[in-house]
Amino acid sequence: MYPIGQLDEMTVDSYRCGLLAGERPTALAISVLDIKQPATWEGFPKVNEHWCFVHYLLDGHHKIRAAAAVHKPLTILSFTETNKGISTVQDVEYLEKVLVEAERSAEVTHNHPEGIRGAQAVALSIYFARRGAEKIAIRQEISSRFGYDLTRTADEIRSGYSFDVSCQGSVPESIICFLDSESFESSIRLAISLGGDADTMACITGAISEAYYGGVPESLELSVRNFLAPDLLEILDRFRCRYCTRRSKQAD
Repeated sequence: MYPIGQLDEMTVDSYRCGLLAGERPTALAISVLDIKQPATWEGFPKVNEHWCFVHYLLDGHHKIRAAAAVHKPLTILSFTETNKGISTVQDVEYLEKVLVEAERSAEVTHNHPEGIRGAQAVALSIYFARRGAEKIAIRQEISSRFGYDLTRTADEIRSGYSFDVSCQGSVPESIICFLDSESFESSIRLAISLGGDADTMACITGAISEAYYGGVPESLELSVRNFLAPDLLEILDRFRCRYCTRRSKQAD
């Protein structure tokens, strides 16, 4: 909003009188779902970033100033981008469903707060990757929501890392391997290179990478399928037919 000193007081007074008389003027804005960082934060839980719905005012500065002065409501006509990120009611509802289903899935074998948190972090990473979110947005959302430190790199982790089967000791590192990768294959190589619970971590990293890069490279897929028994191949194919779609980011 413009500084108060730059507003025309006669215009503000005109809108103020109208509001007191029962009028309800309309301001014009462009709105986006944005990520913000607190200037300082020492509370618990740790919050690095948070999502917020932001209105950037195009027209109506005098109207808003007048409405604030007389404590009266006005209307904001907002233009919002709806094909990226979480920007509709349906998108938000589906995101919550992802978190609920991740918890239901995890509590059967990992009924511990950290286990459930890890499952939700992975599921949400895949959700954003499938929607075409960029890595910076995925990093910020997962860090903010789950408190994971995703500012590290795989190279920084590797020198001091050891086998760790806990979710809090393996899920963040697996997500980082995806964030640092340049392709599906490189993400798997990074996950294994850390020297931890390699098969589990490669699965976590690979699930996110498959969603982000648009699939598994055909050469790798054909090689792996040769090792699978017919019953496992049937389950795999049914799952992929129902849930997996290819996107254009894949680098073979």
